[in-house]
This record gives sequence, C-alpha cells and structure tokens, in this order.
Amino acid sequence: MSNLLICIVIFLLFMAAGYARSSGKVGVCLVTSGPGATNTVTPVRDCMADSVPIVVICGQVARAAIGTDAFQEAPVASLMGAVANRSGELFAGIVAEVPFVDVLNTMLDHTLPLTPPEWPEWGNPIESEAAFKTILSYSPYDNVAAKEYPAILAMGGLTDPRVTYWEPAKWIARLRATMKGGGPVLLRTNMGAGHGGASGRFKRLDEVGIVYAFALWAVGLAESGAV
Repeated sequence: MSNLLICIVIFLLFMAAGYARSSGKVGVCLVTSGPGATNTVTPVRDCMADSVPIVVICGQVARAAIGTDAFQEAPVASLMGAVANRSGELFAGIVAEVPFVDVLNTMLDHTLPLTPPEWPEWGNPIESEAAFKTILSYSPYDNVAAKEYPAILAMGGLTDPRVTYWEPAKWIARLRATMKGGGPVLLRTNMGAGHGGASGRFKRLDEVGIVYAFALWAVGLAESGAV
C-alpha cells in the first residue's frame, strides 16, 4: 500500500502530510488515543488550510467506556478547543459537549477526585515543569486569543463529576471577553444532569436536537428546504 504511512508521534504526522503534498495521494496516519490524538492538531490544521488530503485514524477506548474519562480516551472536546484557538476560521461551527477545556487548572487541583489518577496520562504539572509547559501550550482556556472565533456551542452538566460545570462556563466567559468577532459562542448547562447529559429517551433526544439544530444553523442550512 504505497499511500499508507503509519505514525504515532507528531514528526511522523508531518511526514504523512509531506507525502501527500509531494505525491498528490492521500496520506494516512494511525495514532493512539489520548495524547496521541492531541499531537494531530497542528498537522491536521496545516493540511486543512492548504487542502492537502490526509486521513487520521485515531484509536479510542471501548464504546461502553466513552465519556467515562477512561485511560487513553481520545480527548475530542479538548482537541476542538485547541483547534478553535489555532485555526477557528477553518470551521463554520464547533460543538463542545462536556468539554475538558480548562486542562491546566484541573491538573493543578489535586483536591479534585479525578485529577491524581489522570497524572500518568496528562503529566503532573505540580511536580513537573515540562508537564506544566506542555499542558499550558494547548489548554484551550489558557490560549484564548483576541481574534475571531467560529460559532461555538458548549454544553455541560451541573452535577458532572468528571468535567466540572465551570470548565465550559469559564471558557465561554473568556471567549466572550476576549474574542474580536465571529461567534456567537453559546453555553448550555443542564441543571439536572451530569457527564452523560439528560437521562431518559426523549430528554436525551432533546439535547441531540439542540446539537443538530446548531450544526445546521452554523453551516447555513437552518432555513434550507433541502434539510
């Protein structure tokens, strides 16, 4: 398979992009979940900006463990927060459900029950200067800039023990105070739900409907007869 490049670290992701640029064929990357997925942000952003064909295959935990903060779960919401800071202009909108966006402050707070067990994966910024600098470099909340952002919908749950409700609230507040245009940036906090969102078949579908409605609006299809 001459158009397949398997890679697990960031410099090899750039090799896949270089292969796609030079050959005109699709560069394919295979990465682990967790930190492996985080390393895809910059090369994927560059490829999107230059219309370079690349496919990233990301590992993920078992389906039953998604949303439980299982070890090595792919941090999709954190990735989208980082993408919004780096290259938000490439997206019509971003949906961030229970987004882990205040990474550094959370990893610095040893009183949170899930922080110490996460140190082996994210690094312990309390003891390691290198871990502190690494987390600071991508933590979405800490890297909000005075620039335009795409439309963003952040959704949290008041009783969420995994991604505390104040993470999306702080993120949206900083975006509103700092951004120079674009948006809107919206926050929806479910006052009766935790990490998994609303319980019950129909209440859950209500939340799905909100996400779909926002996505259709963001891409200009809210009033389209084709939908």
